[in-house]
Amino acid sequence: MKISSSKHLPEIDGLRALAVLAVVLYHASVPGFSAGYLGVDIFFVISGYLITGLLHNEGQHTGRIDFIAFYARRFRRLLPALSVVLLATLLGAWLILFPAELPRLQKSVTAVLLMFSNIHFMQYSGGYFDPSVDVMPLLHTWSLSVEEQFYLFWPLLLLTGFTLAKKLQWNADRLLTYTLLAAILASFAYWLSNLNSNPSTAFYTMPARVWELALGGLINFLPGAARHQRKSTSPVRLLSSMALLLILGSLSLPIDSDKYAVYLYPAAVLGTTALIYAIHRHSSSSLVQVLLKNKIAIYIGLVSYSFYLWHWPLLSLGRAYYLGERLLLRDVSLVLLSLVLAFVSYRFIETPIRRRRPWLFSTDKSTLYLALAITLAIGAIAHQLKGWGMARNTEITREIQANSAIWGKQRLAINTSACAEPHDGQTLAPRENCLRGPKDTPLHVVAWGDSHAGHLEGMLYPLAQTNGKQYLMRAFGACPPLLDAAPVKGGTIQLPCAHHNQQVFDEIRELSQHGLKTVVLGGRWNSYLALPETNPAAITSYALIDHWPAAQAKDLPLKVGSPPLDNAGALDTLEIALRRTLEALSAMHLDILLIAPVPEPYFNAPHCLYRKSESECRFSRQRVDERRHNTLQRLKKAAQGLPNVHLIDPIDLFCDEQSCRVKKEQFSIYWDTDHLTPEMGNYLSQQLGAQLNPLWNQSSQRP
Repeated sequence: MKISSSKHLPEIDGLRALAVLAVVLYHASVPGFSAGYLGVDIFFVISGYLITGLLHNEGQHTGRIDFIAFYARRFRRLLPALSVVLLATLLGAWLILFPAELPRLQKSVTAVLLMFSNIHFMQYSGGYFDPSVDVMPLLHTWSLSVEEQFYLFWPLLLLTGFTLAKKLQWNADRLLTYTLLAAILASFAYWLSNLNSNPSTAFYTMPARVWELALGGLINFLPGAARHQRKSTSPVRLLSSMALLLILGSLSLPIDSDKYAVYLYPAAVLGTTALIYAIHRHSSSSLVQVLLKNKIAIYIGLVSYSFYLWHWPLLSLGRAYYLGERLLLRDVSLVLLSLVLAFVSYRFIETPIRRRRPWLFSTDKSTLYLALAITLAIGAIAHQLKGWGMARNTEITREIQANSAIWGKQRLAINTSACAEPHDGQTLAPRENCLRGPKDTPLHVVAWGDSHAGHLEGMLYPLAQTNGKQYLMRAFGACPPLLDAAPVKGGTIQLPCAHHNQQVFDEIRELSQHGLKTVVLGGRWNSYLALPETNPAAITSYALIDHWPAAQAKDLPLKVGSPPLDNAGALDTLEIALRRTLEALSAMHLDILLIAPVPEPYFNAPHCLYRKSESECRFSRQRVDERRHNTLQRLKKAAQGLPNVHLIDPIDLFCDEQSCRVKKEQFSIYWDTDHLTPEMGNYLSQQLGAQLNPLWNQSSQRP
């Protein structure tokens, strides 16, 4: 049987146009495209159909598949336009992103060049649908990596089928049909099994997408698919209309995409498969003709690859410039600009290289060598930009600190470096190095927590001076003050944190017998709940695991984002472990001051003030409240019924009803993306003094 996909089918270009418009308009938040991201799934089916058809033709005609020629064609098709977009993105990032964000971009570029950006973004984003990904300029390349990974094994699979069929004297088409059906069933089962338990795996990984690509490939083997059997029939024309309506409904139905994902994806994929089969049979209905075979749709389809490449970096960098804010008019304007750039790319980059093969693109081998050279060159440029960003970040931080009236003249008289906790957590920093306040006065307070306890120095130090009492600072970065629970990062339990907390608790128990009255618990609580990072330069989220010794003994695989290390599981652990900690401290008859999470800007606040006005650097109160809501409720539940626990929520000192500030009076509130400056700490001590001073002066609660 001779099967071909080489003949140009204009409806396929129209289908590409529908797919890319759905994705682009969804990304621009245009109403009516609530599931426009399914356009990528349409692309996968189209790619599977075309690539499988071409490889099948080659195998049928020659009995072999030329891998060098195949990959050279893929590089000529994909790499030139992608390279230009990557270079333009790096330039735009240099102009727009804050320097501290450039190292993360460099990691993204490396992932794109090495064809694993889908895995990169699966690990380092909060999920494709989280607002935090708006400022990741290369997020959209995940789908390219899925296809590129597919191309690595698909030609080999087809060649194996041809070879095995010839050796065993079987029918090659029948064997390949069964092979594709097996791949479809296995991949669909894998996708379905991960859809709820590991949604990022189901979304980003190539094995979970093979069923879509393979369904497209299967079209070439369906009854009636051979060229001599192609003819227009009423049932097939009806099929094309119904399939197109199914696709349009999947893309635009105003329903909960998460809840109905198990239906939406198969509907879009099966609708696309049915429509391409009808088109393959030359049986397009009038509806398909009108929507997919008009000149505008065909031309947008022809430039769809470049359109897809350009639209997201422009949207992302535009949103980054406005600190993550989505603005419909601006975003639609950027989409139109990306369409113009797509026409230019198609006319002057894609078409000449694919059709005329200029210069080193003239032969297959030279194309592969050139692809390697381009990859190395762009990787080197990205690496240099990362180095510049790190150096510039240090310079800007120094300039900001030097230009601050309080930073420069009235910084706290504290040597914080002498109180750095040992990295292994097995011992504590010398106590005398971590004591704060007037010398030869009683030790009244212990501050325990992560770096967000450390940034309370500016609040605690003035109170200690005013009340004539000392406090002990025990701050260990990325380590919330919880007993028998520990953060998990990258599948690894952070044992130094667990050991440190036990050391601090034992110290508090000892000090409670010698006059200690109050413990202050401070933490960046949201940071341990498998949530996307607010820091745009960060690439890894944390979760919490309870009873860490038992988990360590079992040596179970741990994955942040998957139960029990997803948001729901981490919230439960936070509440349980915090309650355990509060009860243990209460049993020592101590007062406990529990500090609620401070609002965090989704950008580097000092860098923003360096470039913009204070009003331009404000961020949404609603967004802060949404992020803090569940955490705050769990903190309250953990403290419920314990009269000696005082929850302090200072958010109204940062925010009004609409927005939160990064600057107050003449000082900056933050010295990075989430830590408070000493000036802000001092301001908190003044504003909260009425609530805090009694905790420095009460007598022991011990009976």
